[in-house]
Amino acid sequence: MWRSRSPIRRVTTPVWSTRSWRTLIWDCMVDYGTEPFAWTGPTFIPKRAALSLFLASQLALLAGCGSQPYWDRILTATVSDDEQTIVAEMVIGPPKADGTSCYEVTDRESEESATQVRIAVQLRNNCAPVFPWQEELTSLEGHLLKVEFQLKEPLAGRKIIDKVSGEPITVIDR
Repeated sequence: MWRSRSPIRRVTTPVWSTRSWRTLIWDCMVDYGTEPFAWTGPTFIPKRAALSLFLASQLALLAGCGSQPYWDRILTATVSDDEQTIVAEMVIGPPKADGTSCYEVTDRESEESATQVRIAVQLRNNCAPVFPWQEELTSLEGHLLKVEFQLKEPLAGRKIIDKVSGEPITVIDR
């Protein structure tokens, strides 16, 4: 067997060898753990470093729990006079102490067909607790969030449908 100075071992068989390839591969797997070219450098990580790495990765996973975007239901909407714009109205929680909204619109979708317009709004609550074990303060206070949708063609009697629930949205005249 030939060895280099690098931590990768190379297994070679002399030309005059009478062993079958199956035997050679099996010997390599038994001798070196996996395959003919196997890493033989340091293969251990100190326990303290491994535990720290594991805990850091779990903390990173949990940190994103509270701020995941979600598709919310739209209950009411208004339509502009030219029927080219729909304003979806959603009830959200109270604002932060400084008066800014906790909720951020991360995405909006609309699909138009000959008989209906389907709309959806994706929100993220930036005030939600970061970790699942923290309590979220809730109140029955609701605030209106308006999200605008531009249509390709006028509404012209088509129904407005909430994509999340599949239910018709109540259109309020203003």
